[in-house]
Amino acid sequence: MGSEEGLRGEELRVVQLVVACHQQVVTMLAVSFAFSGTELIGIAAGETVDPARNVPKAIRATLWRLILFFVGTIIVIAALLPQSEAGLSQSPFVAVFQRLGVPGA
Repeated sequence: MGSEEGLRGEELRVVQLVVACHQQVVTMLAVSFAFSGTELIGIAAGETVDPARNVPKAIRATLWRLILFFVGTIIVIAALLPQSEAGLSQSPFVAVFQRLGVPGA
């Protein structure tokens, strides 16, 4: 690559192109993942018995599970991890598991 002075000219453009391509790939993966979730709801609705009753029931159950797992996790972490120990240097999950003495945390 370049000298000790850093990247110049063509090298910098190649690095910028690689970074831009990486960002586009990551974005497309996120969009595909999000779209496939809604697509699966439509597919499941077409294959279920009595979709007018079962699809709203499944959506409500999914929302309650999301609330339970995401909000519940935040509540448990907040209850077990003092604010003075929370930070950006490690995952709050790792910090809680270390406080609990879980090996390998």
